[in-house]
Amino acid sequence: MEKIDYNFTRPFFAQKSTQEIERMQNAYEKTLGKDLTFKFGKTTVQFYVMGLGDVMIAREFGHDFLKFCTEHGDPLWGNVVICGGNTAAYIQTPRRDLNLLWWWSMGRRDDWLEHYLEHADTPLDFVLCPSKATLAKAQSLGLKTIYLPLAAGMMFQPFEQVRSGIGYAGNRKHKDQVQERAIIDGASSRYDIDWVDNIKSSYELNAWYNTKKIALGMTESVQARWGMVNN
Repeated sequence: MEKIDYNFTRPFFAQKSTQEIERMQNAYEKTLGKDLTFKFGKTTVQFYVMGLGDVMIAREFGHDFLKFCTEHGDPLWGNVVICGGNTAAYIQTPRRDLNLLWWWSMGRRDDWLEHYLEHADTPLDFVLCPSKATLAKAQSLGLKTIYLPLAAGMMFQPFEQVRSGIGYAGNRKHKDQVQERAIIDGASSRYDIDWVDNIKSSYELNAWYNTKKIALGMTESVQARWGMVNN
């Protein structure tokens, strides 16, 4: 995957601390475009996302997207680029035969789609919508849409093994801070709480989940309002 422009001088970053920008730059260098190319028939699909969480989502969703294309026949779309995640508006993806936005993140704002359209430089051909609310919103803006509800797929399977304790996998200070305090801090005094932020693949995440009796997860309130549930 070719190197693309990710401009850290954009207004989006003006309110970010130096440490946050450095963290995002490191995530950009380590994860953007890593192992995220899928092929079916004469079509090649490339995901452009940033961050370990989005990379794992793209790996999982990539298989679901290929399944969708297989069930609807090989569309011979050629070269397809899909952008996603809460930094999608600032990842300047290359123009290909089709450019898609997979709307699985809200960027912590209700006007995320309008925000994306305002800031993204690459023309948008389709929006992949995981909920009826996002579908209706995209259509109200005159955009072409594909309704594609998603769930955990082939990489998340139960193992027959002994489980113990409580686990949470995710970056610290990445979700809504009120929710994080209520959910994570509330369990932090337990001896069997395990919070990890160094998972590197969906397979590794699945194996880790299979060691826990309880897995904590958080869906940001703005995502819930739009019918999306993550984790």
